[in-house]
Amino acid sequence: MHTHHTQCSALTPNFAFAAARNCVFFVLLTVAVAVSSQAQTTSIPLGSYSAVLTQDVRVGNLTFLGGEYQLTLLEGGKYRLGRNDFITLTGNYTVTGNLVEFASPATMDTCSGKGMYQWTLTGNRLTLTAATSRVDSCLERIVSLTSSPFFKQDPTNNLWKNIGPTGGAVYAVLVNDSKVYAGGDGGGVFLSADNGQSWKATRGIRANTIRALGTFNGLLFAGASSTSGATVGRIFVSTDGGETWELLVTNMLASAVVYDFVSSNGQFYAATLGDGVWRMGDSPYKWEKLGTTGLTNQRVYTLATSGNNLFAGTDGGGVFVSRDSGNSWTAANVGLAFLRIRALAVDGSKLYAGTAFGSAATNEVSVSEDNGLTWKRLGNGIAADFPAGSPNRVYELVPLGGKLFAAGTSGVLAFDGSKWNAVHTGSPTASFYAVTSSGNTLFAGAWYDGIARSTDGGVMWTNLGNGLSNRWTLAVHKDNGVLYAGMTDSVFISRDEGQTWSRTNAPTAAYYTFLSFENKVYAAGSNGVYATDNQGQTWTRLNTGLGTGIIFRIIGAGNLLYCGVLGRGVYRSADGGQNWTTVNTGLTSTQIFDLTANGTTLFAAVSTAGVFRSTDEGQNWTAVNAGLPAGPAYSVAALNNTVVVAIGGQTIYRSTDNGQTWTAPQTGFIASGTDWWMDSRGGNLYASTDDAHGVLRSTDEGRSWQLINMGFDSRWATNFFVSGATLYAATPNGVYVSNSLVNRASTVSAASFSALAIVEKSIVTAFGPSLATRTDSAGSLPLPTNLGGTTVKVRDSLGVERLAPLFFVSAEQVNYQIPAGTAAGPTRITITNSDGISATGDLNIVARAPAIFTISANGSGPAAAVDALTGAAAPFNATQSNGQPNIISVFGTGLGADATDLDANVNTSVTATIGGRAATVQYAGHAPGYVGTNQFNITLPAGLTTGNHPLIVTRGGASSNSVTIAIK
Repeated sequence: MHTHHTQCSALTPNFAFAAARNCVFFVLLTVAVAVSSQAQTTSIPLGSYSAVLTQDVRVGNLTFLGGEYQLTLLEGGKYRLGRNDFITLTGNYTVTGNLVEFASPATMDTCSGKGMYQWTLTGNRLTLTAATSRVDSCLERIVSLTSSPFFKQDPTNNLWKNIGPTGGAVYAVLVNDSKVYAGGDGGGVFLSADNGQSWKATRGIRANTIRALGTFNGLLFAGASSTSGATVGRIFVSTDGGETWELLVTNMLASAVVYDFVSSNGQFYAATLGDGVWRMGDSPYKWEKLGTTGLTNQRVYTLATSGNNLFAGTDGGGVFVSRDSGNSWTAANVGLAFLRIRALAVDGSKLYAGTAFGSAATNEVSVSEDNGLTWKRLGNGIAADFPAGSPNRVYELVPLGGKLFAAGTSGVLAFDGSKWNAVHTGSPTASFYAVTSSGNTLFAGAWYDGIARSTDGGVMWTNLGNGLSNRWTLAVHKDNGVLYAGMTDSVFISRDEGQTWSRTNAPTAAYYTFLSFENKVYAAGSNGVYATDNQGQTWTRLNTGLGTGIIFRIIGAGNLLYCGVLGRGVYRSADGGQNWTTVNTGLTSTQIFDLTANGTTLFAAVSTAGVFRSTDEGQNWTAVNAGLPAGPAYSVAALNNTVVVAIGGQTIYRSTDNGQTWTAPQTGFIASGTDWWMDSRGGNLYASTDDAHGVLRSTDEGRSWQLINMGFDSRWATNFFVSGATLYAATPNGVYVSNSLVNRASTVSAASFSALAIVEKSIVTAFGPSLATRTDSAGSLPLPTNLGGTTVKVRDSLGVERLAPLFFVSAEQVNYQIPAGTAAGPTRITITNSDGISATGDLNIVARAPAIFTISANGSGPAAAVDALTGAAAPFNATQSNGQPNIISVFGTGLGADATDLDANVNTSVTATIGGRAATVQYAGHAPGYVGTNQFNITLPAGLTTGNHPLIVTRGGASSNSVTIAIK
């Protein structure tokens, strides 16, 4: 029996117009729902695909790090493959039927050759399996491609955006093919196609410190170290004009950093600080170290070429010359007074050498007019032309228009044939690291403030910075609408959410941490503690009693301030920082990396000594390391009586008993890292590591962690801050902001309120903060996907994202329907309000999970049901007037996609019990007139007595919530 329920009076008071707190808004019209096809495609669409490898993979003696892997398919059958924005493999690919072949250049030292893979594309999920007939010899490619499915990326779904500040240290500048390239401290390489007016970041090289840029045979090269001051050298190559960069694998010493490139007589050379001079072979993938005969100093900063002569400037060995393409060398230092050479340049028959490591008297520029056989000081020397005591460090030299220009600590200098003059000093510091020329135009890279340009041979200069976000940001904070960014040189503020930034008068230092405390903002770092009470206009130093050393964290607990001073221990202040005293009793090490408070309990992360705890305001400390592995404790955070700690070289551990015992996470992304940064903000935990995993978030107090990197190309963060629903991250290339990673939306069945009963086409309810900016209900069909400016995106296990039909929205609740076609499995929900604030949540879609609506609209109590024959509400007659068992219509959701929003009767697969006795289900399917709603016509079992009886409906092993049926 299939009774169409058309009398809605019994339902209306409780459902159609009930209060928004827990109700479901039913639309009294039918709606057609199209089921999207997931048929296998015949080709792989171009674009970028990403996969998350949740743990490190070890194959033999090789370890492949977990993280986010990217596969990019380009026009012309080209591909790129990398991890966490490092591009490590490139080449060609071809698709034949269900097979795809990846091939890398034969000249590549590692991973050359081909590999065949079977592929399937369902939705946006690309799965690759190594074909048994053609095993790939490249283990890196096998692990990267097959360990986890890939999902096609949609740039419009980026979680992050960069908001500056612009500028930053620029160590290398290159002009090539009408484009300008700038590389510096932590931001990778930036490219300008309009003579420096605007800049954009390039891919594959972000968060690397660039020491050198060069070009050879149409290719671009970058010498990089992974972090500022790090001694991990890398060479990157770009084959597309600098848009993307690929990491080359060389055999140079791990401690060697590439500082210069030069081309000479058809060959290309790299200068390394620590491993001499290297030369490229017959492809960018093949490099060889040159002979060391005569090159007694392997710390080579700079190279230059003149005719058949190759010159190398070294750190302490002076200048060496090779006349046989670098196979053998001879010292060329006659007349050089100081042998720490940082810069070389050639102008016709003249060879120039500059130093950057001595005193005002020794840092000079020398000139040789006989190919390095003899040297003399240029003019009267820099020391004679600048105030006494000037360091006169010279980092780069370039001749132009009869003058010699130098980038150094006194700014951009020019030697006019008789004396040195400062032609551009920059602001606020005068130091410049790089200078290069193109025609009559000069580009100079400043120590802190980006690029300066002169188009008239060095007379007038303009500072350029639009888009050049290269500042190493150590900390970010917000207070009273003002954003604070702690840099390696000062504190910057923004009053307009990063649209514009200004430098404060905070003394030159590195600032690692901020704190709002008693109407002040505190900033601490390499030079102690400072405070401002006027939004950064002026700063007061608060260092009385405070030992010298780096402060990575300052916290407040009660009316006390605490800070950890690296090498000095923990300090406490009871008067707002005016005076400090040490509180180190019990600490076995004073190398304090981090501090946090869990209620009245303090925790300290200590290098080499693990975690220490104090329960008496820091007076005494006790080691609490049960369950922790050996290794430095880098970061510690607390949230809701849970404490988490990150161990260097290990992962993140958690404690729920105030540090007595610790356990590692078992699910999610199990990250490992050398250095860690972690924070608890806005009800979540955020973490990052310098192993380039990007940003991790835990929404379950550290039980599990997930990567949240869409649009986050900095590759790691050093600090986090939450203001309202906005997350800020400090990174090596500025501040990143997200409006999608703070608020969490918890979705449950709108009928049973179970998070486990979520089915395609079913009606669900999401709870969370800032879900909508106004209250609104759908009033017509089809159901809108934008209601009051709020949208709900459902991204299923196949990577397909759909907008959900909406019933009702309010600030803390949204009622919506799981879109038709949503695949079963893990699913991400993103609810975005009209202000652009988003809340995210995770759920698991199952095939069927019947759930019954209740009169109380909370999943329990009397069922939403009517007499199927009369439309009367409960209590129900047990029998009809003819003595036959009565029939009731019960309303629910979650029966399954095959029984919702289309005509079907799946009663043969549905069972019901009332009062523990089997009841006949005459109809189970779509409730006519109700979107996403199921109707169950159930014959009451004989012999039901007066009272309330439990009702449960079951399909496919999944049972509904237990509700009650009232019998007269």
